[in-house]
Amino acid sequence: MVRGDDGRWRVASFQNPRERPLPPPGSLSMRLFAAVMRLRLAWWRRRHPAGPAA
Repeated sequence: MVRGDDGRWRVASFQNPRERPLPPPGSLSMRLFAAVMRLRLAWWRRRHPAGPAA
């Protein structure tokens, strides 16, 4: 962010990273990805039993 002569803030640079597509449904890599995500969610829920703060 850069402040201009008029005092307004402006974006000086921008990065648009390349995104990787998800693996095809039913593939081994997608099943592994889903299993890891389920484990991470279960781990998070054990440590935050009240849920996210509102």
